[in-house]
Amino acid sequence: MTSETCPHAAAICAHAEARTFTSATYNDSLVANLNRLRCDGTLCDVTLVAEKRKFPAHRAVLASCSDYFRAMFTSGMRETCAEEIELHAVPALGLSHVLEYMYTASITLSPDNIEQVLEAASQLQVSVIDYCCEYFIEKIDKSNCFEVLEIAQFYSMEEVEMKAGKFILEKMTYSEEFPLLAPETLAKAVTNDDLDMTEMQVFNKVIHWLNMTPNGTEKVKDILQHVRFPMIPETDLFKRVLTSECMEAIPGLSDLLQDAFAYHSKPILQPSMQTEHTRPRQAVETVIALGGRVKVEGPLERCNDVLGLDPSTGTWHTIADMPWPQSTHTITSVAVMENFLYVVGGQNQYGSVGRRSTNAAFRYDPRFDEWLRLATMKEDRACFCLLALGGLLYAIAGQNKNGNLRTVERYSPLTDEWDYVARMPLERSHHAGTVSNGRLYVSGGMHDNDVQGTMYDFEPSENFWQFKLPMKNERFGHGMASVGGKIFSVGGCTCNDQGDIIDVTSMECFDPETNQWNTMATMPQGQSYAALCVQGDSIYVVGGCNRNEKTVTCHTNRYDVTKNSWHKMADFPHHSMGLAGSTLTVTRRMLNKPTY
Repeated sequence: MTSETCPHAAAICAHAEARTFTSATYNDSLVANLNRLRCDGTLCDVTLVAEKRKFPAHRAVLASCSDYFRAMFTSGMRETCAEEIELHAVPALGLSHVLEYMYTASITLSPDNIEQVLEAASQLQVSVIDYCCEYFIEKIDKSNCFEVLEIAQFYSMEEVEMKAGKFILEKMTYSEEFPLLAPETLAKAVTNDDLDMTEMQVFNKVIHWLNMTPNGTEKVKDILQHVRFPMIPETDLFKRVLTSECMEAIPGLSDLLQDAFAYHSKPILQPSMQTEHTRPRQAVETVIALGGRVKVEGPLERCNDVLGLDPSTGTWHTIADMPWPQSTHTITSVAVMENFLYVVGGQNQYGSVGRRSTNAAFRYDPRFDEWLRLATMKEDRACFCLLALGGLLYAIAGQNKNGNLRTVERYSPLTDEWDYVARMPLERSHHAGTVSNGRLYVSGGMHDNDVQGTMYDFEPSENFWQFKLPMKNERFGHGMASVGGKIFSVGGCTCNDQGDIIDVTSMECFDPETNQWNTMATMPQGQSYAALCVQGDSIYVVGGCNRNEKTVTCHTNRYDVTKNSWHKMADFPHHSMGLAGSTLTVTRRMLNKPTY
């Protein structure tokens, strides 16, 4: 009997494109059938023996799930062809659960089996260890934290050890077991960035361990070197740390304080003195926005709030209050350098732009929630951009009572002084700027009441402004951001042929390598004079003015650079324009303040 093919099928296939089909249930079915074969003892080609209990299995499955078995079955060892393999030092209960996981991708952990499962998984090199770690972390409490710590150290479970050490240091200092901690264990706990304690509390707990531990003085310096003394307020360093009995009695301990005292004695130089000992614990990178608050009907209000967006909850929190007179200013400019927030210039009313501008400069330190007044700029400025590059700040152009500016000032935190660098080719204000690949970029703005689409870049070592390809759309009151080596121009407004101010909702992306602009996803609505912030691969646009609707908005929109898409976020607490924004690392405690 001869086989024949359908001529119609051949004709269809001749003109059709190839297509791949994938079953949504195949993997689950395969796993279920393999486990059924194991349970029935069908086609099993090896038997594992642990504590005299026998477990039939399939070599192929074992080798695919375990590096231990893969090496055993492919290295030519005696076990390669053995019908039975005895696993010494592997508990039968643990092996039973690990095999169940190999065949089902599911495992149930409990206090009755966790240690046996962990021992078996460690011996056989099965990924169940990750679930054991997760289980231990979830179950840490006052009754078992020291035991969990010991198990974590024995099996080299780094994350579990850090979590257990954190729990003990925070909550078990006055337990009977605490003085029994090995110095190396305590030192490791003190290094934890996630400790929910002030640095003064960390110091006090180390001293308590020292007072309760025989021969603790021999190792206390190895522990105290991980205390972040510069993060202790200067008054506490003098009154509570330096006068501590151990600091006076044990040679060499006072040396640990030298850097801390030097740090506090030179506040202007602190940005250049950052080390691992000045890094705050429980640090969270957050989007911030400040200034520019107005009522819905328009008049300017006091705008002293610095607000941060909690990335874990999507809610806004007051992080700090700006000092007077900066708290009454808007259209200010901000930059972040070494995690210090610089707030510079601005003006205290919207009308008569530039006539009530300021040259004031302030620096905010989130480590101590403190403001420092810096040297003033040489000129009053509003509606300008402030950029940080190479440990220096650049205040670029802007506007004051004399009109638009083309001057550029550079600030050095090492000298607390401003000096002039090369001027821009033309006066401009209401422009935007960003930093990319070691260069300053400035685009758009206003020149002689004309809206600009031009862009320039500036390389500090050359001290020269170079013309770049203009944007596709002229705009002012917009923002710029640099992500992944590309430069984005976002929002703003322009003037139509009738002289009306209208929104620019288009978004453009500039590639410095090709010197080309490309149009990206359109914004959900118009936002000019908004805060622009970059976090990871996202650009946040907060507040601003919607010219088409003639309203001041509280909207927060996030642009995903990787997906070229916009997403609405939690509204800003106030209807605001003339906002400034950036990204700042703050402590979790600062984000625990009242929400809006």
